[in-house]
Amino acid sequence: MFKIRTSYKTKTRHRRGVAAIEFALFLPVMVVVCFGSIQLCSSIFLRHQALAVLEAGSLDYMLGNVLESKLPAHIETLAEEFGLVGVTAGVTPVDTNFLKVELTLPVQENLALPAIIGNLDSVESEFLLYRPPSAAPVASP
Repeated sequence: MFKIRTSYKTKTRHRRGVAAIEFALFLPVMVVVCFGSIQLCSSIFLRHQALAVLEAGSLDYMLGNVLESKLPAHIETLAEEFGLVGVTAGVTPVDTNFLKVELTLPVQENLALPAIIGNLDSVESEFLLYRPPSAAPVASP
């Protein structure tokens, strides 16, 4: 029987391209994970911004700085000051004591990078506000 002798040089020569192949197989996965996490964090940040705008507008209403009929326009103005574009706001009375304030924020116009993973069209947030008894009801359009 013949015994095949392999030296250290022969063993390393056969393993020369293994790292390149592993890198080529793993790179697309890492790119998707990286951009996906960036997009997820940007969407979470947009949700946080929408809630901050709603909170600021609701606080102005509760302090009496904004009338109920002007609240949607005030929230849209606050959104522009926060750097958000394309925001729509609405106020609907739930009953005599509560208001529901809604905000819709388009995602594509407000992301730093264009979305490439998933299809999130808009972020919707809402607050339920206590309407003081002295406040006038919303004027119906």
